[in-house]
Amino acid sequence: MSCPFRLQAKEHVGGRWSVVVRHGIHNHDLPNYNEGRAIIAKLKPHQLSIVKELSTSHVKPNMIMTILKYLDPRILTTVKHIYNACQKLKTETMGGRSVMQQLMKLIVDNNYVQYHREEVGTDVDAFFRNSWCPSYWKKFAIGFAWLKDEQQGSYEWAIGCIRQLFDPEKLPFAIVTDRELSLMNAINVVFPTSSHLLCTRHIQKNIANYMLKITKNKLIVKSFIKRWQRVVEADTIEMYRKRYREMVKAFARMSAVLNYVRSSWIEKYRNRFVRAYTMNVLHLGNRKTNRCYGVSI
Repeated sequence: MSCPFRLQAKEHVGGRWSVVVRHGIHNHDLPNYNEGRAIIAKLKPHQLSIVKELSTSHVKPNMIMTILKYLDPRILTTVKHIYNACQKLKTETMGGRSVMQQLMKLIVDNNYVQYHREEVGTDVDAFFRNSWCPSYWKKFAIGFAWLKDEQQGSYEWAIGCIRQLFDPEKLPFAIVTDRELSLMNAINVVFPTSSHLLCTRHIQKNIANYMLKITKNKLIVKSFIKRWQRVVEADTIEMYRKRYREMVKAFARMSAVLNYVRSSWIEKYRNRFVRAYTMNVLHLGNRKTNRCYGVSI
């Protein structure tokens, strides 16, 4: 039942207000716990400082709430207040700038090497890289691109920026991507002498998704993928052909899947992902792009 307690407020000429109690009786007891009430739950200055520091370090609001409760078990704020505080801090940091303007500001402030372009009536394309790239003896990112679309022209511009980072006499031997046709065409234009490989993980995922739509059976998909992995990882062309024939024989009843695999991957691109073919390319073991979506060089 809703509480009948009522107040009526009225603004008068000159900016004064008057408040009249229309019904001063509640039909419930006062709550013993005040968590979430706007005034009581308001973050204190030192708590706002903690929220600012943690949010700047990309700590999520739920974790910030946990930390604040650990520091002060009697705190009455809620995670909603944390979200609001983070949003307010973000707005203040942006200073009225758009997302793209803020990105460009941070790129410049942090001394990134950057290229950007802006066409009339379009969004901005931006490519940037840090002045240092720690590898930690593993794969590492050399650059990032923010593009207005995924058309070949945009890809050519971004990949052209990457090419400027290389010595013209020391271009990459191999480039690995997923099967994004616009991206593949752009690479052929910008890096025509580099071997272009396809990510084995993306291919496997595409085949698994296609099979699952048809069979609705994860066990069958898992069994097929095991066979497929043996085909892809064959060390010689003779072994590849033998394993491929064995896979076709084992799943002869699944003609739709076999036709998809043959027409979409084997006939067109086997020399870009089957080990027996790619082992002749100096890719240094890089046959996947799963560390980040897009291009590995």
